[in-house]
Amino acid sequence: MSTLSVEVSPVLSVRKHENADRLNIVTVKGWEVCTTETYAAGDLCVYFPPNSIVTPALAEQFDIVKYTAPVKNLEGVVTGYRIKVARLRGFPSYGFIAKPWNDT
Repeated sequence: MSTLSVEVSPVLSVRKHENADRLNIVTVKGWEVCTTETYAAGDLCVYFPPNSIVTPALAEQFDIVKYTAPVKNLEGVVTGYRIKVARLRGFPSYGFIAKPWNDT
């Protein structure tokens, strides 16, 4: 059995997306992710790698539903969304990142 981990990880590097004014390309754990958020090298982020599944509430909160694949139960009800590799303005984004938050 394999294990998929969603971890708080440091940002390794940040650069502007060549084909989009509001997108940055952030390197996390060796993977490049497109984001509209502002990060600097050394900042912490939550990295959701491809194939991780987020709840419908999180997918809507982060406005990523259109970049995911719905996961349905046997009755056809969406129970989560699978993160996919998305091509944003011609550049592949390997997962999704978010600023760390506290649910307490």
